[in-house]
Amino acid sequence: MRIGPGFVLLPTIFYLLVSQFAAANDSIDYPLDTRAFYAAGGCDTLVSADMVSPQYKLCTTQTTCSSNDTSDDIRVCVEDRVQYFQDEFGASPYLLADYYADSSCQKFWMSRAFLADGECRAQGGMSGATGPYLAVVTNAQAKSIGVYMSYDGCYNLRFYYGIFPLSTTNLNSGVCVNDKNGYVKYYLFPRKELR
Repeated sequence: MRIGPGFVLLPTIFYLLVSQFAAANDSIDYPLDTRAFYAAGGCDTLVSADMVSPQYKLCTTQTTCSSNDTSDDIRVCVEDRVQYFQDEFGASPYLLADYYADSSCQKFWMSRAFLADGECRAQGGMSGATGPYLAVVTNAQAKSIGVYMSYDGCYNLRFYYGIFPLSTTNLNSGVCVNDKNGYVKYYLFPRKELR
């Protein structure tokens, strides 16, 4: 039996994706206290997640999402961030922002992850009400990516309070950037060129 060149290429691609995520994951203590925000009306599509290091917030409760859940967020204790994102986002792309407590990005503080499939979605809200509408938007001309939000629907999106438009220079570079929320590294998974 002969194994073709595709067999070698597949493990290589997998290794590159895992090693890129490992670089984004090297100073994290678990479990991470996670607030998971799903698309309004169900628990099938994770729109965004905030994960906080146990050094800053202990993870003591675990809640599972049900289709009739009316809470603003679902709390989950995450033991493995790679597996959690794989389970929740599947093959869909997502933007990951890792925040640090120091200027050299060595002391992990928290992560924010956003579904980046190009769609605008309403998050579930308090008591079943619709929360903010979120979308990760790319601008090929400016070579930038940013998170936009609105409470007025998808037609009136503005920059999300925590994520500025990022140039591709900082995206996936592993560079520690000082933005208005502190020191952060930005990643787009799976890694791809902005079009």
